[in-house]
Amino acid sequence: MAPEWRAYPCWTITSDDAVRDNPPYSALSKDCGVSDSLLRELDEWDEEFQAIWDPNDPASAAFPSEEAENRWVERGKELARELAAELGPDVRVTYGHEKELIQPGESREQRNEN
Repeated sequence: MAPEWRAYPCWTITSDDAVRDNPPYSALSKDCGVSDSLLRELDEWDEEFQAIWDPNDPASAAFPSEEAENRWVERGKELARELAAELGPDVRVTYGHEKELIQPGESREQRNEN
């Protein structure tokens, strides 16, 4: 999971580190079983990132404050943990362009059961 201007934030990468796909949310729901609620939250998180980009001045893209950026980054990591939980143990989820390995958190279903 990594944000990119004018692209979806989720990427399918093969074992040899080649990018295979940048699937839309509908494919994650249909093909991978990711919940609609998580997909909505991923979309909202990505929209916040997309909103800071100015196509006329890409170099000016920045969050309004360091605190806002840190909150956005932490929210992304939380969503990545939820994504890892929903995708299951056969899928490795990384976050950011440095590909930080994400350990799954509880899925929404597990939290609702508790």
